[in-house]
Amino acid sequence: MTKKHEQKQKKEKSLPALPFKNQLTNGVILLLILALFSLSAFFMTDKILEPTNLGKLLPAEQTIGFLTIDINSLQNDITLPSDYILNYDNLSKMVASYLNQESFDMLGEWFDGQSAIAFLSDPDGNMDKIYFLGYQDRTKALDFLKTLSAPGEQLASENYEGVTIYSYPTSQNLNVAFISGYMVLSDDASNLELVIDSNKGSASNLKTLANYNTVADNLPYEPTILTFWNIQKYPDIIESYVPIYEVVPEALIKPILAIFTGFGAAVQASEEGFYVQTYTSVEKELLEDNYYLSFPTKYNAGLSAFIPENPTIFIGGLNLRSETERTFEIFDEFHPSASLILQGVLDGVSKKFFGKQINFEEEIYPLLEEEYALSIYKNVEGGKEYLCLLELENQEEKMIYIDTIKKGFLEKQVYSDPYIQTYTLGDGTTGQEIVADPVEILNEKISYEDVEIDKFYLSNDDILGYMTVFDDKFAFATDLDILRKSIDLMKTPNGSLQNSADMDSINALMGSADESSFIDISALKDSEFWGQSFFSAFSSLSSTKNFFDDGVATFHLLK
Repeated sequence: MTKKHEQKQKKEKSLPALPFKNQLTNGVILLLILALFSLSAFFMTDKILEPTNLGKLLPAEQTIGFLTIDINSLQNDITLPSDYILNYDNLSKMVASYLNQESFDMLGEWFDGQSAIAFLSDPDGNMDKIYFLGYQDRTKALDFLKTLSAPGEQLASENYEGVTIYSYPTSQNLNVAFISGYMVLSDDASNLELVIDSNKGSASNLKTLANYNTVADNLPYEPTILTFWNIQKYPDIIESYVPIYEVVPEALIKPILAIFTGFGAAVQASEEGFYVQTYTSVEKELLEDNYYLSFPTKYNAGLSAFIPENPTIFIGGLNLRSETERTFEIFDEFHPSASLILQGVLDGVSKKFFGKQINFEEEIYPLLEEEYALSIYKNVEGGKEYLCLLELENQEEKMIYIDTIKKGFLEKQVYSDPYIQTYTLGDGTTGQEIVADPVEILNEKISYEDVEIDKFYLSNDDILGYMTVFDDKFAFATDLDILRKSIDLMKTPNGSLQNSADMDSINALMGSADESSFIDISALKDSEFWGQSFFSAFSSLSSTKNFFDDGVATFHLLK
């Protein structure tokens, strides 16, 4: 950074901030989280994020990330609800708010429809924003800037490295320069100087960073929306936008962020909805020759043939044991304490649900070596019902582990739900206390279509679930009717997820995926979840993912 950048004093910020943080940015960063931690997707290869040219314009050291939006594509390629954050009218209001105007005509003669926001770290570690508006007629764009002046106010200008920086002496704290086809705006002129230096080559830009180029080389050309996050330099920015540490311990997130170096997502608008492709690069030199992210066998979602149609959520993949072990290997390599924490969590959960004598590595792991599938359904009361399927390649051998887990489960000491008990003391007064009674877990055999089913219930008659093994598949369900439907699908594919329109969406993305998932967003509209406003315009989300030796690719369809 030049001395001029260090010494330049910021003016007092007087303009309202563009409301990306709580709406648009949160939606895009939610896709980032989806890619990093559920990792669902498909890999496509086209070249370089050139449509925006921001890789050349943004400084390597200070850039946290950026987001670009093709307004014309959102206007012409997809129909969005009037209240959706990416609707044309709402985007117009956002731009108008930043420019301190009542309205902004984004189809005006000078504006070409390309817009972007970049996030920079200032010398104090705070986050600054720079806005980019593409122009097709510089003279008309400059005339537009003049209309923002107060009565009698003249645009001030100064020259920096041959580029004119305009500002408003009295009316507002706004600095503007025309750089490489963009009207670039910031409340701090030193940010514009950073962009000018990067563009001229007197300072390093994003294109000099290996993590940026890896991500850029693996995303499609000319998307509707594009985002990039420099994880390597700014891993902690996620905490500012996403309550991830409320869900996953920070001790587990930090090692993951240490392995991933950069993230990019490209969104393409179409009549079907949003196609979202992401790529997350890894620190390949740290991994050396250990291909932790490479899977030799590909996934074909075979268990979807036994999943009843219309789940609210479906998640499927291959060899969960291998994925978990790779996670442990990565943690052991870079953060051993995190590996111990994760192992402790998994073992603790195993003992909590299946009994103290159950060891995750010895009894649970062997059941997770083939394909797995989890589906969630909404019952008539609005609650959730679950169906879990596991492929058993060697049923006779795997039954040993299943019987051990079953035995441990039945021997667990459990208690009823707490309730208030009222009692009378010797002096005639009454008191109350919260109590929970010890109850037994009981097992009963029932039969359906020649398939034996284990029913698990408490001695107070509360149902826990149903388990069976059929056609070399282990199944556990919290609802008997769902399990019966799964058994029926052995005889006919009618009514299965595999034969449904939902699976068509997954298959459109499948390629050589390692995992797939489906979420019925319409079934969740009455629920509250983080990022809900971003998904509100769509009814479903289908996803697949691929692992590579230098990163993870994901592909999603929002429709």
